[in-house]
Amino acid sequence: MKRLVLTLALLALPGTALASPIALYVAPDNTYQNTTNNPCVFYGPGGSGCNQNPAGWSTVGDTGGGTPFVPNPLVNTYGDAPGELALFAQYVGRDFYLGLDINDTSTPQTLDDLTVNFFNLGGTNIGSFTFAPATSVPSISNGVGYADYILAAGCSTAVVNDLCLLNGYLPFSAPAGTRSITFTFGLDGFNDGADKLFLISAGPTPVPFDDDPPTSVPDGGLTLALLGLSLTGLGVVRQRLQ
Repeated sequence: MKRLVLTLALLALPGTALASPIALYVAPDNTYQNTTNNPCVFYGPGGSGCNQNPAGWSTVGDTGGGTPFVPNPLVNTYGDAPGELALFAQYVGRDFYLGLDINDTSTPQTLDDLTVNFFNLGGTNIGSFTFAPATSVPSISNGVGYADYILAAGCSTAVVNDLCLLNGYLPFSAPAGTRSITFTFGLDGFNDGADKLFLISAGPTPVPFDDDPPTSVPDGGLTLALLGLSLTGLGVVRQRLQ
């Protein structure tokens, strides 16, 4: 089997933040499944789709066409309205990986597009990950709904036979100030059951997004101290005027 772990030099995309590479690893057998490590982001035609998603989760399904099927990159954005980013924070958290479940019968599919982009309140791209080049992703027969591949920002442990050992995946992490997350995705050659890209929280519990720091409000003791200094200052000024 050809090596699937990819490295990519940092590159600047027009109109985006500096892009970091997305690494592709073979998933450990029957470890990550989209019914438990949900929610789903995309699914291809056929099969049951992403019916295990939490209520209200936005999912893109592609009905496609052509022989072989060649989709345009699918796009899914999670933002502030109507509460999508809050739902993302609740189910996934700030740090996450992606699981790719491939269901093909004879013709291997090709992952030809995947980006993860983070935007702030003003719409500026403050973090970007890109996968390249187009790579064949045959099914590894991990079972229904199980990830065949894991996509991450890298591996902090050793990589052996395309596996990131000890699940040492480096997560995609939403920078402070993130107000929307956009994914693009494209597979060449959808066939058989639904292929699925789903989110895997990087910890046992979701890590909340970093937010803009709240306006600090002095506590009672500090308020009294400031008031005392103010009154002392007024007293000094009054003495000088007399």
